[in-house]
Parts: sequence; C-alpha cells; structure tokens
Amino acid sequence: MLNIECRVKVFNHKEERINRKKCVFPGGQERIMVVRENTALHQIKACRDLEIKELIYICPICGKEFKKRHGLVTHIFKTHPEESYKLKGKK
Repeated sequence: MLNIECRVKVFNHKEERINRKKCVFPGGQERIMVVRENTALHQIKACRDLEIKELIYICPICGKEFKKRHGLVTHIFKTHPEESYKLKGKK
C-alpha cells in the first residue's frame, strides 16, 4: 500500500496549545506540516478548533503535488501504472 502524504496548512483558533496524534498546534498560530493520509489527517479534520487552510496531496513516487485526492489517484493510474495496484482499496 502506498503511503500518501499531505502538506497541510492549519490554523489554531484557540488561545491554548492543541495536541493531536504527535502533532502540536500552538494557540492562535498557523502551522504548515506534512502528515500521512491516515489517522493524523483524520485527527486534524476531527478537531473543530483547527481550521485547514490548505491541503495538498503529494505523489509518493515522483513528488508531484495535487489539490484534490482524485487528481493524485488519477495521476498514479496514468503516470505510474506499475504502482497503481498498491493504492488502498485496489486489489
């Protein structure tokens, strides 16, 4: 299975620090970080006090960036067909 990474720009609206799955967000600040598209990204999306300002999907093979997951998946199937079987849900 491919480990898809995302570059996330997150803003913490609370005045206090928020900890989510080894990710620390200082209060009232914006932070850019790279996380895997698994529990870390889901934890960030689940927290109401964190606003995702930008989410970029990164191709794990060539490093090309996409604004939507669908664009990344389409890119992998067309550009890297030998790796497409490793996508989650593909048998």
